[in-house]
Amino acid sequence: MTSLIDVIFLLLLFFMLSSTFSRFAEIPLGAAGAGGSGGNVPDIFATIAEDGVRINGEAAEPTVIAERLRALSEAGAKSATVLAREGATSQMLVDVLEKFRAAGIDVGLAR
Repeated sequence: MTSLIDVIFLLLLFFMLSSTFSRFAEIPLGAAGAGGSGGNVPDIFATIAEDGVRINGEAAEPTVIAERLRALSEAGAKSATVLAREGATSQMLVDVLEKFRAAGIDVGLAR
């Protein structure tokens, strides 16, 4: 019986020391509207594909995406819709969404 209690305490100690208590980053997303004639047209439309990112139809290198979004935000852009196409990785999506958040632009994710 004593050895069982020792094992339980060792397991408890292991799990307490190996777990992390940090918070994961959050990226707020707005749902894109589901069809219909009404609704707001987004100021920015971004497409993420295997070959890269396009903002309003123009290819954007990863190093200049933040600058382009900052310039669009200063020009009055407040909302955006992001479309992730086939071949886009989740890391690419997260990177682009973080850049939108840093520029202060509300993002909706299209399906």
